[in-house]
Amino acid sequence: MTPTAKLRFVERQIMEFPDRLLATPITKTVRILQQWWMPTRTFSDGYGYQTVELIGGEWRDVPLEEEQA
Repeated sequence: MTPTAKLRFVERQIMEFPDRLLATPITKTVRILQQWWMPTRTFSDGYGYQTVELIGGEWRDVPLEEEQA
């Protein structure tokens, strides 16, 4: 799989339990950055190698890191 320059944000609902004594979870909406990954195949054309993109692919979550001061 090869990463591309296509990026998007998606929103997901997550449940948090603020207190172990409370039985009611809090639903929170978070934004996730995703990147499009395209499958690739390399073949020889007799003069060198070319890469051909195939149909398909998948969106993958981009891990974010907090910047340290």
